[in-house]
Amino acid sequence: MTEKFRTNNIPLAGTVDGSVIIGVSVATTGEAQGHHLLFDEKSLTQLKQLGELKTTGIKSRFTHPDWFHDGLGKYLGRVKNFQVVSGSKLIGDLHISPTAHSSPAGNLAEYVLALASEDPSAFGVSVVVDLDRVWITQDGEEVPASGRRPSNATGEYPVARITSFYAADLVDDPALNPEGLFESLPVDYEFLQEGPVVSKQILEQGEHQAMEEQELQKYMSDLNAKFDRVSKLFEDGIVQIGGQPPRGQQVSFGPAAIEQFQGYFDWLFGAPGAKLPPPDLRRSDALYRAVTGDVEFQGKFDPSRVAFAAATTTTLADLAVNAMNKVVLDLYSNLIAYRWYEQIVAVQATDGSLQDMQWLQMGGLTNLPVVAEGAAYTELAVTDTKETSAFTKYGGYVGITDKMIRNSKIDELQAIARALTIASIRTRSAAISYVFTQAAGLGPTLAQDSKALFIADASHGNYATTAFSIAAWAAARIECAKQAELGSSKRQVLWPKYCLVPVDLYDTALITFGYGSGPGGYPGTPNNDTAIYAVDRPGDTRPIPVAVPDWTDATDWAYIVDPRIFPVICMAYADNPGGSSHPAPQLYSVTDPSSGLLFTNDTLPVKVRDYFAYGVATWRGIGKRVVAG
Repeated sequence: MTEKFRTNNIPLAGTVDGSVIIGVSVATTGEAQGHHLLFDEKSLTQLKQLGELKTTGIKSRFTHPDWFHDGLGKYLGRVKNFQVVSGSKLIGDLHISPTAHSSPAGNLAEYVLALASEDPSAFGVSVVVDLDRVWITQDGEEVPASGRRPSNATGEYPVARITSFYAADLVDDPALNPEGLFESLPVDYEFLQEGPVVSKQILEQGEHQAMEEQELQKYMSDLNAKFDRVSKLFEDGIVQIGGQPPRGQQVSFGPAAIEQFQGYFDWLFGAPGAKLPPPDLRRSDALYRAVTGDVEFQGKFDPSRVAFAAATTTTLADLAVNAMNKVVLDLYSNLIAYRWYEQIVAVQATDGSLQDMQWLQMGGLTNLPVVAEGAAYTELAVTDTKETSAFTKYGGYVGITDKMIRNSKIDELQAIARALTIASIRTRSAAISYVFTQAAGLGPTLAQDSKALFIADASHGNYATTAFSIAAWAAARIECAKQAELGSSKRQVLWPKYCLVPVDLYDTALITFGYGSGPGGYPGTPNNDTAIYAVDRPGDTRPIPVAVPDWTDATDWAYIVDPRIFPVICMAYADNPGGSSHPAPQLYSVTDPSSGLLFTNDTLPVKVRDYFAYGVATWRGIGKRVVAG
């Protein structure tokens, strides 16, 4: 499996000639300390060949990019003219770019050239590469290092085979990089080796002559200073939970880190109540690097560079989708206008499957018969009708592009969840609205009698062409109350609760039913007659005007009864088998955990899915007015 690595820093060496550092040591053969990996002459040759393929050279930056910053502002120049020297060292010429004199980080060119002349050992080169590990066997074969060490392997560790060469960056001390690839803790080996030498010297001097007290104190002082320096290096290499890692960024590990970053993503996507992140984490590109480790924006997850150990290939998408779902819930609760249908629809339970839903209506039970003392009960004949509807899946996706992330387009990121939510609610709204508008306003054809829901032949008794008015509403009320129960001639006496109108008639309906302040009474009546619809009565609640956003006909209107008493229009949701309520739309990430890729065609897809069935159970309790003009 290909891995991305950064090597130990190699002392700079080389000589300065104008704006070029000639003979820079780029890489050497030997063991990559602490990572059980070897670089051999072939590794260096591969680096040389890959470097030569890039005619402009390999880019070089002043330190590696980290979780929160890319390398754009610290660009130094290009390394060219790669050569393998004595089979053990790869060198090249670092050409300092003129732009490095005026970079956002300052005059990096002057600083690097001066330091290279004055003290080239103060910093070095660390290459950024992709590589595969292989075992070299005694017969010269290279075996992928995906399992145990072969018995005929020539070396103790696998060997690096370079597949990509990205950069040759100047660094001071790679142990202070949070990625820390290939580096071991920079223990002062001179000190560790000097200890026995000093002890031996003290013993020898003790045998022949007493050491001067001042000289002994000097040795002890030097030893203590070096010991303190090594201890500090070890201390700096350890990250305490809730403390400061080597470069001072606030980092925590495990579940707490995920919760912390979830809060940052909540803020980024505009979730309500989200706290303001630290300054370095108020950009989407910074959060992206921290969660994915993809500091080079290669579109690949790099576990060696992430900000917390629990991060995986799906963490970015999961955090983003979780944040957007919080936005969905908040927005959903405020989209009242397009959720008009929730007032008139009965949400049915399901068995968890996606089988066709059956909207049942039962009737035929008129008056109960008398049961004589000691006599058997009579079985009652029940009449029922059944309408069916299939589940339909609605959905799509919106892509979060790498450009949006890299440019930290927070406004665009926050707009995604809002747009998907509004689209989902409008889809439901359009579906229920279509019940009233299909077939030129006559509605769907019912299976129970093969007739349209609103039929002009009076067989359903729920169709007319009267324009909306107080008198027209009074007639509709009587029409609804006189509708006969299924299987009998008994009147249902169900008063319509909801008056459905286009937005053009909404204010008229409010006035008609006495909503708002001011004097009561019917509008336009000379005697200011009593507004009988402006109050609730037992079994006859005040009519509620409902504006249907999808209705474009400015004159048609309809009525329907309370779905809690008598369900007429029904819905069922695949994501809510319990029924009784309308769930908010859900957003999902579209990621492949096994691919390691963060993007598909430079896009992180965010999918919205809504799975529901809807239909009409009966023509009773509902009516339509198809008005000309």
